[in-house]
Amino acid sequence: MDNTIDCKDINEVALSLLETCGALNLQATVYIKTAHEITVVSSGGEPKPIETVLIEKVRLQNRIIDFNQRTLYSDKDVSILIKNMSIDDPVEYGRFKDSLMTLACGANSRVKAIANEDLLIASRESIATALGEIEVNITSQASLATSVMKDFMVDIESTILVLGLSEEQEDYIMSLIDNHLKGAVALVSSTTHTKTILNSALAEMQ
Repeated sequence: MDNTIDCKDINEVALSLLETCGALNLQATVYIKTAHEITVVSSGGEPKPIETVLIEKVRLQNRIIDFNQRTLYSDKDVSILIKNMSIDDPVEYGRFKDSLMTLACGANSRVKAIANEDLLIASRESIATALGEIEVNITSQASLATSVMKDFMVDIESTILVLGLSEEQEDYIMSLIDNHLKGAVALVSSTTHTKTILNSALAEMQ
């Protein structure tokens, strides 16, 4: 169970269970099914299709299923099929039965934890992508706003010259323009602050 806790993915969990069974001189097939994958490994090399079909058919019927010298231990996502149980030694048989069921339950807990970790990583990556797109959009909008303000000032200055306004009229118009431009500059500054916050959030998610 300690080895299982250290496993990083479903395949490692399956191989760890198989190794433990091998250390107990037990021939086993380990079947793990999650929402996204199925992993089957066997101490005899390639898993036999008939064993996989058997496990899939009966694993949810009961936690422990005996048939001759074979016993299937199942806990939701994890099933361990032992193919050489010591049916002639009741004491050893009972000890293995308790231990292997506990092993299956421990492995199932680790499988669920791995699934949750994978979901968390996927969510973090999705959020990071969204924040990155928002940052790019903010940068683009701020740049566009700055460019529009510059073009606007050039057009206004050219127009004032053509209109031949008095100095007082020019001052009045420029004063109005200046007030509105200050609002636009404040908006650009606000987006820059937002971008800084997003950059910090993205850095924390790495």
